[in-house]
Amino acid sequence: MRKSTTVTCLIFFTAIISSIAQTITVSSNADTGANTLRAAIATAKNNETIVFASSLANQTITLASTLEIPVGKNLTVDGAAATGLTLSGNNAIRIFLLKSNMVTPTSLTLKNLTLTKGFTIENGGVFKAEHKGILIAEKCVFTLNNARQGGSAIYGAYDGTCTIKDCKFDNNISIADNTERGSTVMIFGPGASSVQRCDFTNNKGINGAAINGLNSGLLIEDCNFIKNVTSDAKFDTGKENDFLRGYGGAIYLDRATAGPPSTALGSFVARRCKFEGNIGQSDGGAMYLYTDETDNVLIEDCYFDNNQAKKLTATNGGGGGAIEQMNIAKNKGFVVKNCTFSNNSAAVNGGAIRADWADTQISNCTFYNNKALETKLDGWAANGGALVTYFMKKSVVELTNCTFANNYAGWVGGAVASDTTITKIKNCIFFQNTAGNGTNNWKIQQHSSDEFVDLGNNIQFPAKFTNNFNDFNVSKTVKIIDPKLGAISDNGGISLTMPLLAGSPAIDAGSGCSALDQRGAPRVGNCDIGAVEFGSVLAAVEGYNLTENSWKVFPNPSSGFDYVNIAKPNTVFENPCLVSVTDMHGKIYNQEYTESQNEIKVLIVTLPNGIYNISVTNEATLFQSKLIKLK
Repeated sequence: MRKSTTVTCLIFFTAIISSIAQTITVSSNADTGANTLRAAIATAKNNETIVFASSLANQTITLASTLEIPVGKNLTVDGAAATGLTLSGNNAIRIFLLKSNMVTPTSLTLKNLTLTKGFTIENGGVFKAEHKGILIAEKCVFTLNNARQGGSAIYGAYDGTCTIKDCKFDNNISIADNTERGSTVMIFGPGASSVQRCDFTNNKGINGAAINGLNSGLLIEDCNFIKNVTSDAKFDTGKENDFLRGYGGAIYLDRATAGPPSTALGSFVARRCKFEGNIGQSDGGAMYLYTDETDNVLIEDCYFDNNQAKKLTATNGGGGGAIEQMNIAKNKGFVVKNCTFSNNSAAVNGGAIRADWADTQISNCTFYNNKALETKLDGWAANGGALVTYFMKKSVVELTNCTFANNYAGWVGGAVASDTTITKIKNCIFFQNTAGNGTNNWKIQQHSSDEFVDLGNNIQFPAKFTNNFNDFNVSKTVKIIDPKLGAISDNGGISLTMPLLAGSPAIDAGSGCSALDQRGAPRVGNCDIGAVEFGSVLAAVEGYNLTENSWKVFPNPSSGFDYVNIAKPNTVFENPCLVSVTDMHGKIYNQEYTESQNEIKVLIVTLPNGIYNISVTNEATLFQSKLIKLK
């Protein structure tokens, strides 16, 4: 029995040792030989991590041939200890090839590296995965990489996934072969991938200069897409899908597949992203989303400014200055909320958005100075300066708490061109939108292409110009009055917005609004018409502290609580602290002294819903914060 116990313990101990991941350190910047990255990959075992000596900081490892990761060898390559370390393909070779297959899916994790000058005549200038390959990239920089066919930085092969966080992609190119997959990051489904807190700048591609997804669910959060272009795309005569070039200046989606990290509201999700100065040579200046009946789309808290959709040929392209959403069949929903679309332009129609064949919900959005540019005597297609919808069979378009101002269409519908029977408007502002009528002197349909279904509380200014049978206000019952809009400006939130000015007839004139406006500020009392609530400001969740970083007010915003709590540092004060709650005009609602040294409870149950200032003073102000009280 004693011997048996010893053997059992030995086996158990050995199992523990074998399960502990080992670390291999690279100390040479040579391509081959002892202590090199290539040697480390060759000797590493499954689940090991390769790191770099600090002596390699700010150095470059120039590779003469591709680094291959064998099937079944899951590795992490982390440059954190060698700040500024660069891996270079020297404009001659791909940097990493991940071997993987259906039986043994294999992963590679890249961290804290600069990857530059990768090159291939096919796909994946820096990284290419084989079947079911898994890539995780964190805090990496991808710059000056080139793939002739697609994925100048990353090419995820069929049935694999990519998880990309805190990375930068700049000046990568995938245009030489003019292929449909020409992009910086090419993700091949049917798995679901995510891109978070990344910057894509100055990249060039053929479809989706930044990201190209094929049958892949995509979650994109907190990213910036700046000056990515598909301007080098050309109509490819004689090739399959010869017209399918130049779509989506930043993002191109060729159908999505539900699954993690997709949500019930979108197998394609873009959240808290900025799209500025992107150019699509065909449709979709910032993004082109082609979906099917299994897909849904959610875009929220995003900013689209100065994106352009051009024309690939005289008869191809030019739709959706910011977004074109087109479908092979009616999808499961197209939702856009809390976004600003400003200064976007489409060569033909949908200066900001073109949406096809989907139940479409757009709420808490600002549309300013977007343009459907085509202006000619027979330019009947140049509709919808801000929004145009097409082929909406058995679909509904709902526009709620949106502000449409100073948009232009070359033909009709300076703000919106959509079908009269399916388009419903509520709590919306239509201000100074114009339509060129193809240079004809008709002066019709300036704001809209038809009368929409009015669900209440809509404002238009000015009124229609004529009494012609084919001229319309946005609805039969819309209120014609100047909404008194302020200039587009920074009023808090991720986007510029257009505030209501004092005395606006839109103030307290809405109903059935969401709890928060476009910026995330609360709608208080009778809500306002339009995207921005008058006088409502964003409150810091933890407030700001003048002398110490450990103060905190919570819960904030507060809904359904009798008290809020103020946590404060363990500092002993000689005198009691004065806690005050005032409204934004200085009216005192609650004021009391407390000798508590740890946590202060403040009664708020009697406060009306709204925004308040809460402060703690003891000879001097110690802490102050805005407090939001909701229902």
